[in-house]
Amino acid sequence: MAGAHEEPEQSSPNPDSADIVAERMFEALIDTQVLRQKHAVRIILKEFGDAFLYKNARNHWAIDASVLSAFADLTGDSVVWEKSKQRWRRRRPGDKPGRQQR
Repeated sequence: MAGAHEEPEQSSPNPDSADIVAERMFEALIDTQVLRQKHAVRIILKEFGDAFLYKNARNHWAIDASVLSAFADLTGDSVVWEKSKQRWRRRRPGDKPGRQQR
């Protein structure tokens, strides 16, 4: 019986954490100056799979709250969310306080 006395195989920790995904989103934002949600979803799907995404009520891909929280922590007040354009961008001098801008 080969292997009968072997230790059970332990699973490796998943290196793809929400923090890593958020860092990748930030890199994309720096490269392009704005990061559209659609583009972020494509990056996440391509590089990390769908573990950090879900289908919303309209059956569109959406980014998991853990990634969005990590992204907000990483970027602080330097990045804002333009809801009407579904994108993040760097804060500008004329922006109102808070993360969300019109």
